[in-house]
Amino acid sequence: MSVILEGKGVTKRFGGLAAVNNVDFNLKKGEILGLIGPNGAGKTTLFNCICGIYRLTSGKIILEGEDITGRKPHQICAKGIGRTFQVVMPFTNLTTLENVMVSVFSGRSGIKKMEEARREAEKWLEFVGLDKKKNLRAGSLTLPDRKTLEMARALATWPKILLLDEVVAGLNPTETVETMRRIKKVRDELGITILMVEHVMKAVMGVSDRIMVLHHGEKIADGTPREIAENEKVIEAYLGERYLL
Repeated sequence: MSVILEGKGVTKRFGGLAAVNNVDFNLKKGEILGLIGPNGAGKTTLFNCICGIYRLTSGKIILEGEDITGRKPHQICAKGIGRTFQVVMPFTNLTTLENVMVSVFSGRSGIKKMEEARREAEKWLEFVGLDKKKNLRAGSLTLPDRKTLEMARALATWPKILLLDEVVAGLNPTETVETMRRIKKVRDELGITILMVEHVMKAVMGVSDRIMVLHHGEKIADGTPREIAENEKVIEAYLGERYLL
């Protein structure tokens, strides 16, 4: 598989604190790469660096051979990187459908007409299973449905790469399995490459082709789920014990 996204020496400092420190990574086209590590390891900071929310202190982010370092978030979205957020914040006074329509207008589709955007948004709501709730106000949705809406909004930007930030957090076991199925569906049916931050080991070990581990802002491991589950550095820094696959 060819590399679609690459980070070289990615560093982000806040004053004297290196939240992400000299991290090299690559994301292969069509794979699901899990990103794990303790709280404060730098996972969401790395996401924010990729998406342009944070400017790098040093290093480069390269998308399909193009240096996108320093680009603004809307420019990076237009290049094909979509994301969800750990704390979901839909437009609560808009309907579920209208929330997704906002993303349609903001993404790569080029759609400008309201009726076209409506049809496009309905397509994504059907894909994630929220079509029957399209006319509900987003503020009335349950947490699982809000997380599903967050994914629909990200997909509606037509991403080549989807960054998922703790989409399983707060879900019960049944909802977790359904979300894992949906993540695989996004990759398998749409061909979208996925980078996901997750603390729920069942989810990240169950869907990832490869896993990268951060600790204190530095990359300490990168390998298959089995390799990561047996890695002594990862066990000491994060897992606490061997994870049985």
